Amino acid sequence: MNVTQLVDQILPDVPGAVIASIRDGVAWALRELCTEAPVWKVSVDLVEGEQSLVVGPGLEAIRLQGLFQGGRAAFCHVFQPTPVTAIVTHAPPGLTGDVVVRPTFGSTEAVPPEWLLDRHCEALTLGALYWLRKMPNKPWSDMQRAMLDQVGFYALCTNARSEALAGNQYGSTRMRVPRFQ
Repeated sequence: MNVTQLVDQILPDVPGAVIASIRDGVAWALRELCTEAPVWKVSVDLVEGEQSLVVGPGLEAIRLQGLFQGGRAAFCHVFQPTPVTAIVTHAPPGLTGDVVVRPTFGSTEAVPPEWLLDRHCEALTLGALYWLRKMPNKPWSDMQRAMLDQVGFYALCTNARSEALAGNQYGSTRMRVPRFQ
């Protein structure tokens, strides 16, 4: 799925809305989803000392979430005084960090990955509908439905956060040990 397909999917639910407004609603929902849940991460190289977290055009860093060395979890001291600055001490060589990002509002440079749109399509749809329906004095305005969309959107954001923090796993990680008779 891409943003155009998502916009086309939302269009029948808000009769009279222009496509630019729907795109703005999707952009708002994507920013809010990425802020609420660490669903979009980029990997950056880290070195010893103070540094700026450069995450790519059209993206803004929210927080540094994980540290890795050669694909394995790494341990060192990290202080993040601002979302775009990190101070690293006792860094091992080849240190990388996962940075949670969100697109800057109005940016056309940051294209969300297709897997993100596929996985969180329902949340983005409800978020965009909430954003559109709460607009005052529009043919598609409906505050009662907007409040229902808001509740659904933030419930799906909570699910996305739980899923992302658990490593996008489903089910239990418990194992059953076979018993020998």
